[in-house]
Amino acid sequence: MQTVVLSGLGKKQGTLYIAWYNTEVNFKKQSTPVFTRSLAVDEQEQVSVVFENIPAGRYAIAVLLDQDGNKKMSTNLLGIPREKYGFSNNVYPAFRAANWKEASFELKNTDGEIRIRMK
Repeated sequence: MQTVVLSGLGKKQGTLYIAWYNTEVNFKKQSTPVFTRSLAVDEQEQVSVVFENIPAGRYAIAVLLDQDGNKKMSTNLLGIPREKYGFSNNVYPAFRAANWKEASFELKNTDGEIRIRMK
């Protein structure tokens, strides 16, 4: 069992989308996640989401707090995100999304907790 703890939600409302990827190509394209979960949040600062039966392997996690209901990241005219987002390993490059090398981690067969701070 893996518990993903998401903090820094800013007491916003919307739908959290959590996606686990197991390849660099799919993580880069944000397509074909191997595990997903979505849940409504209503002004919480932090939530915990349990994922069962995740096999050992290399993964990267991307999270979006969709506040406007369009099921994608909303940005301003300069391409700067207007909604909260996060990546495993809490990596936030200045002018781009995290890449596989930065966000991926090795998951063992043990139970654990993955903490992601939303930006």
